[in-house]
Amino acid sequence: MPKKLLCAFLIFCAAAVAQASDLIQVTGTLLPAAGAARLWQRPEGAEGKPVAWLLVHADHPGTHTYPVAQGRIPNSFPTKITPRFQGENAPFLIGEFKGATPALSHEFGDAVLEEWHDAFDAVAPVWLRAGTRLASDPVDAVLGYAPEAEIDALCCDENTCTPVHETVLFLPERNTETLDALLAAAAELYPAVPDSETPAAGTLVSGGLGRNLLYAFFGGMILNIMPCVLPVIGLKIVSFFEQAGKRRRRAFFLNLCYAAGILSVFTVLALMSVGLSYLFTYGAFQIVMGCVVFAMALNLMGVWEITLPAFLGGRRSGELMGKEGGLGGWFKGVITTLLAIPCGAPLLSPALVWTDSLIKSGSVISVLLIYWVIGLGMAAPFLVIGAFPELLRFLPKPGAWMETFKKVMGFVLLPAVIWILFSMPLGLIMPMTALLASLWFACWLLGRDQYNPDRKRLSAWLFALAVVAVTVLFSFRLPFLRGETYPLPTLQGGFEEKLVRWATRAARSGELVRGDWRLFDRNEFDAELLRGNTVAVDFTADWCMNCKVLEGTVLRAPEIVSLFREKGIVTMTADWTSRDQTDESREIGTLLNRYGGQQVPVLMIFTPENPDEPVILRGLFTKETLIKEINSLEK
Repeated sequence: MPKKLLCAFLIFCAAAVAQASDLIQVTGTLLPAAGAARLWQRPEGAEGKPVAWLLVHADHPGTHTYPVAQGRIPNSFPTKITPRFQGENAPFLIGEFKGATPALSHEFGDAVLEEWHDAFDAVAPVWLRAGTRLASDPVDAVLGYAPEAEIDALCCDENTCTPVHETVLFLPERNTETLDALLAAAAELYPAVPDSETPAAGTLVSGGLGRNLLYAFFGGMILNIMPCVLPVIGLKIVSFFEQAGKRRRRAFFLNLCYAAGILSVFTVLALMSVGLSYLFTYGAFQIVMGCVVFAMALNLMGVWEITLPAFLGGRRSGELMGKEGGLGGWFKGVITTLLAIPCGAPLLSPALVWTDSLIKSGSVISVLLIYWVIGLGMAAPFLVIGAFPELLRFLPKPGAWMETFKKVMGFVLLPAVIWILFSMPLGLIMPMTALLASLWFACWLLGRDQYNPDRKRLSAWLFALAVVAVTVLFSFRLPFLRGETYPLPTLQGGFEEKLVRWATRAARSGELVRGDWRLFDRNEFDAELLRGNTVAVDFTADWCMNCKVLEGTVLRAPEIVSLFREKGIVTMTADWTSRDQTDESREIGTLLNRYGGQQVPVLMIFTPENPDEPVILRGLFTKETLIKEINSLEK
């Protein structure tokens, strides 16, 4: 009996699969290049214009399917067409499939559903990879790698819906009349995007090496006056006082070491191919930077001074944060540059976008050159002062007053620590506070024993490190200890649970009320555009001080908020504070990359008529500039 039941079940499954296959009949055609390419975004790594087109035709009589663009509607079932090559290392890239069949639409709750009835056509371009040349006919060359596509669709009639899955091979066809008609039809269904030969709006992909080097140099100089850097510049002011009246050679050496520290950071960034705003999206980097700046503040206030035991490098060999030596100058250059990173600079964006295109093309030397020029721009004022120390003659001579000035500079550094705390994910703030308290105790302990014999100082170092290590262990949820259950009680875990409880109670009581600037969500963003609304997206981060200045003085100003309401513009905040690999952060990173690189602040205003060419405002801008751009949207 069981065998008969098993056989019957297998027969039933085979019949169901056969029925599903009969619901949709799919054919694939490979056509030579023809028509305009304005509707298709060129894939990353491709160049030129399409060399061929893939056409999918599907017949599903008596049923309807949902268009590929239907994916913009939450909880829908769009047709998915996934192309690929069977051959390895194909010199081609296949673009996104777009439907060329008009869809019927009807309301479904708050959304508008679109349907393809009885049949549909979809087309996708084939591009040549960058740096590749063809020696034969493009269609024959593409056929050599056997292109195919997997079709996943939902075929529905009045009563039932059946998921179908088909694999289609593409056969050659030389007549492009059908293709021209399909491209013309698609042009009416999809808003135009930039031509495949045109850079995305708001970017600077080319423009000459000289121009981009100039942007890089002056952008680097601007980093010295960014709000993020001003507290640490006080450290250099202290060193300037110490340099006043000294020999030219000594002053130049100290500033050269400072410049070397700056260039060291930019060299690492170039080799890592990391954008200037990227590091502060990592919680671990914020923790390390907060601890370093806090330790520097305690050093300036006289709580401690690095003095290693003799067998670890000589008496008073460290002096990284005390009286400036070569190593101290280098260290200050590193810290100043790292703190300058989140501010970025408006003039840096074009150079960094161009650098991003060089990274993708594999031009390592050019990438290094751009980052080095940024570093030279940041170091230039200090190199000039080092070369001409007579510029410092107006400064008072070193004296006892400098001890008071150094302590004041230590207190000036503390707001930088508070700013780093503010920029952290909420769950890290309480454990970070505990870590700073243990660090304070450790520095005090080292400062108390800094003039004792080596054995006592070594014991102080070991005890101080043990205190900090135990604090870290019971404060943070460490990645290498994470599993289904974390083995230790931690401040981070307890504080995160408290935040969840608070958010839950606030949601129940209705205290979580949306303001004018709602949190960015890709589904809501797409839905608003489909409803015909203009959407303004503020790309920001808590670690970006320029972002906060812009929000406080421009974007949240009463007249700007009133203007957004008057024009019916939907406003969204794209919070890029944490690179936590959620869908939201990935979508934000994708949009930033598409329109000019991953730097903030950026404001993009998307219109339903032309959603792929937004108005882009970078860096700090005025209310007058924003009002002018908003009013120009109606023209």
